[in-house]
Amino acid sequence: MIRKNPEEFITKTSKLINEVKSSLIYNNIVYHKIEETHDAKTVFTNTKETLRNAELLKKHIYDYIVTDSEIEKKFAKDLEINPEVTVYAKLPKNFYITTPIANYSPDWAIVFDKEKVRHIYFVAETKGSDSDLELREIEKLKLHCADEHFKAISNGEVTFKKVSSYEKLLEIIQLKK
Repeated sequence: MIRKNPEEFITKTSKLINEVKSSLIYNNIVYHKIEETHDAKTVFTNTKETLRNAELLKKHIYDYIVTDSEIEKKFAKDLEINPEVTVYAKLPKNFYITTPIANYSPDWAIVFDKEKVRHIYFVAETKGSDSDLELREIEKLKLHCADEHFKAISNGEVTFKKVSSYEKLLEIIQLKK
């Protein structure tokens, strides 16, 4: 094949190599908790990009936020109005998890009322769909790595999931009755 069509050979070979690399990462990624910490003031700093003409927020760590999409905007509104939510933050882009593929920045950190829900601390990635079939392979790998990261550092206290809406989040956190 290399002699007949070198370009096709390189393309197919690269695809096979990348599939094997992805499989190895997915099945063998391990994170370890380290002693390094970060001050909240360095992670959660408000930027000049924050729009001051937005609606005043009550449960967010800042009075105003900038969202990346309409899905995030609706999600923030839902976090604001629901009594289960104690406080939340739209995580800044400089908060990221190192993965073998690329750095990954989750969207939200949410603290729920511990009397009302099963999962108190939650990190969410908002996507337009709940289907993994609609995600690119690199996104799937980053989400998997993030899930493994939060399992390793939190002893099961922090839950990480991809959600398409606040309603899907409620299904995951399991309201106590």
